[in-house]
Amino acid sequence: MKLLIAVHHRFALWNAPAWVPGKLRQEFPQLDVVQLPSYDDIETHIRDAEILIAWSVRPEQIKHARIFAGFTRPPLRSINSCIPKSSSATSS
Repeated sequence: MKLLIAVHHRFALWNAPAWVPGKLRQEFPQLDVVQLPSYDDIETHIRDAEILIAWSVRPEQIKHARIFAGFTRPPLRSINSCIPKSSSATSS
């Protein structure tokens, strides 16, 4: 089971610490934990992720997940995001 961590923010204290993947691997050896340093390659890694932890996720990034890309199992089962980004978001 692949856990993808894509928590990157310009404010460094809001980023996932570098020790997080190692601790998760230690506690949950069945997980393939991948932590991205930026969102540049999220489309590639989300294809086979079953769990996504992200600061923000755009609809075009989610479209690359197996659940939407016409693949069979394993689908993206869980998305944990602080701020869902939308390309059509407007402010009041």
